[in-house]
Amino acid sequence: MSSPLIPGSLLQSADKVLFLSCMDIPAYIPLQNYLRALAEWYPHLDIHIWVGRENSRDESPLSLSGWLNACSFIGKAYTRTETASQLKQSVTEAQGEEYPLLVSLAETHVCQYINLAREISPAGFVVGLKEQGLMSLFHRTAHKKLNAAVPLHGGGKHLPRSGEIYADWFACLFGLTVEEEARSPFIDIPLSSLHQADVLLKKWGIDRIGEQVVFINISNNVYRGYSPAHAVELVRALRERDSYRNAWFLINAPLEDTDWIKQKILLHCTDSYSFERVRFLRLTEPFFQFAAVLSLCDLLVSTASNAVYLADALNIPVIMLTHKREEKRVPLLSVRRAILVAGKNGVNGDDLNRVMDSLGEKGAVG
Repeated sequence: MSSPLIPGSLLQSADKVLFLSCMDIPAYIPLQNYLRALAEWYPHLDIHIWVGRENSRDESPLSLSGWLNACSFIGKAYTRTETASQLKQSVTEAQGEEYPLLVSLAETHVCQYINLAREISPAGFVVGLKEQGLMSLFHRTAHKKLNAAVPLHGGGKHLPRSGEIYADWFACLFGLTVEEEARSPFIDIPLSSLHQADVLLKKWGIDRIGEQVVFINISNNVYRGYSPAHAVELVRALRERDSYRNAWFLINAPLEDTDWIKQKILLHCTDSYSFERVRFLRLTEPFFQFAAVLSLCDLLVSTASNAVYLADALNIPVIMLTHKREEKRVPLLSVRRAILVAGKNGVNGDDLNRVMDSLGEKGAVG
């Protein structure tokens, strides 16, 4: 293997590094394995993260900022970059750090992040992804601001979110090797959050002893999630199976739609038996509290969402419904996941049979 693009002398002398990207949770899950390995290889190197304005605007409990701010190997996270004033303030704050090393992993808006890195640190060593072919001719001015570059695979379009790509990048940049067994997704949930989640479930009457817990992502938008009517059908169908007869069901109700969804559930509910074990989870809990509750579940049924990737990292079986136009954007999930492509009109009643078929006779995803 050739020498890494970042000089070893710089890695030894630098006290901090800033990674810039328009990453989201699906992208960060495989990336964190390499950031953790980098922190172990260079314990003196303080790792900072810049989250691009495309994803910094997410204020939900499942936003990336809630995770980054608690990661033990992340020294600082710039997550307030949405508005012009926030961006200016964050740039000024970052300039004060005088970063000796900056790495742009932006797969889209490549030139924008190269320019941003150079604005933050005019004298720093800047590495970034570089378009190939004809696109490189149009972006020569930005590319000249790089001290070193890594080829951008696929021109930045529908780039797979897999550990193999990060493996190539970190090997080229740092000479860092992460063995395949160390690339498994993970979430380090604080014990306090796990305890709170356990207390919450017990408060609802869920002791999880010989009982399955099913999490259903629900929305009032048929294109983005299971509708209340579909959730009713799914709960009723699952409770008819022996493996889920005594199961509990947690229905994710977005805060602004909670009352509306409850009314819809009651409207479609014709028997109290099917829904005596249904509980509503309102997305007001902090990131790790939500992840802790999810970690205590045995199955997630959802359309493509951050919850899917968190469940995958927690090794929770997932049945995910996605659209044909989004299929290529879906990161590779583990073998215990079933990915079903919904019709052009979104999730509908026909998908219930496909969900049930994915569970198999014994209730296992396959």
